[in-house]
Amino acid sequence: MVIENISLNSSEIFSGLIENITPKLNPLITIFKALGIALLVYVLFLIIRVFLNLKAALRIKDIAKNVEEINNKLDIIVNKLGSKKVQKKSEEKNVKKIKKIKSFCLFLT
Repeated sequence: MVIENISLNSSEIFSGLIENITPKLNPLITIFKALGIALLVYVLFLIIRVFLNLKAALRIKDIAKNVEEINNKLDIIVNKLGSKKVQKKSEEKNVKKIKKIKSFCLFLT
């Protein structure tokens, strides 16, 4: 009898607690749902941004290769013309430009 009364009383206590706590937790549950949706949207945004940045980095690397090829071709033309001063200046500028482009590519990746 005592055990039955204790189990009956404990079930009444728990049901009473749940009834009292549930209305107070509804706003908190709603806030957590909203935060979960916002977090999901943010994660999707980050994934999309990563793909776009990778695509841009690949384009920049292609452009850097093209610039390097053009510089090599210009160096050949300058050598044919025989102007050594122009060649040195262009090489210095080209090296600086290539370093800037490569550092920018590294920054993006």
